[in-house]
Amino acid sequence: MLAVWALAAVWGHGRLLAELVRDPPQDHNLALARHLVDHEVRYGSADYWNAYSTVCWADEQVILTSTTVVFIKGYERLALEHLDEAVWIYREPCDGGTRVTEIHYMCGPEAQN
Repeated sequence: MLAVWALAAVWGHGRLLAELVRDPPQDHNLALARHLVDHEVRYGSADYWNAYSTVCWADEQVILTSTTVVFIKGYERLALEHLDEAVWIYREPCDGGTRVTEIHYMCGPEAQN
């Protein structure tokens, strides 16, 4: 009985692995980071998880503050010093905003394209 259960588990995991290799999920935060770096956006704000992962993926070339929980006080200070060029990252459309990934919209002083 244990062998049947183990075989079923291996079969299911194998199918999942094959699907992930064939069609890997898109990393929206990596795409967001690349877009911001490519368009020379340096400062902005986003929810905690988007801010945290985007700053990491962008290798700190983009500094995003968190709109929910402060995770690095130095980033908060830098963003406040650059409010005139900061953008906002949302998961919903905004007036004058630009869609930058399937789930991210960039809004802000100029919604830089």
